[in-house]
Amino acid sequence: MQILYDMALLDSFDCVNSGLALNEHLVDSFKALETMDISTAFLNLGLLVHKSPVAYQYCWRVFEDARTLIDSFGKDFKLTSLLMNTAFNTVINFAEIYAQWVKGIDALHVGNFTTFG
Repeated sequence: MQILYDMALLDSFDCVNSGLALNEHLVDSFKALETMDISTAFLNLGLLVHKSPVAYQYCWRVFEDARTLIDSFGKDFKLTSLLMNTAFNTVINFAEIYAQWVKGIDALHVGNFTTFG
């Protein structure tokens, strides 16, 4: 579930936020051109060009995550292999899972919901 959270939520938020930042710089440069403030328009276009590779990287990560997820459950998908890998991962990480479980229960009893979430 954690991998889906990272893939679907966090990477998508990074992509959307970086895209919105690019959009803001583009709009600000057009606004500056309307008022004939060439230096501010040039600055915003420079920021747009400067931040574009980072936005591309974030959005490419979402694309790669989606492709990996689709390939994982594609035509070569075997349920037994998935269950074996999940069981093996659970056994290997049991101590950490148990520690997080106890920490979460203690946080709920105290009312510290930020630690639980």
